[in-house]
Amino acid sequence: MLPPNTMSVSASRRSRLIPGLQFGYLLKAASCNDNTFCDVWEEYQEVDVGYAAGLGYQMSHGPLLSFRFNGSLTRVSHPIIVGSRITSENMWNNANQLHAGYWLTRE
Repeated sequence: MLPPNTMSVSASRRSRLIPGLQFGYLLKAASCNDNTFCDVWEEYQEVDVGYAAGLGYQMSHGPLLSFRFNGSLTRVSHPIIVGSRITSENMWNNANQLHAGYWLTRE
């Protein structure tokens, strides 16, 4: 079963292409140095918009396997100026996901 924000396109009877959009919302951002708490909320974007692309293999019953790459279309951090230098201007949110499972019922 695929996540609700993802659609599946059959490439063959058992394999699938998995394209989709992804939305993220920042709940908390903190950094700890020397046992002190520093809130770094202002340094990051609250909303992230991205894409998902992957491949999957699924039998009518039995094993299933899929791999998905999630990438960000927006920067996740605001540029930070340190002296005369801009840092963290190209921070993006990316992730790889590997799903493995087993179908107990037939389609």
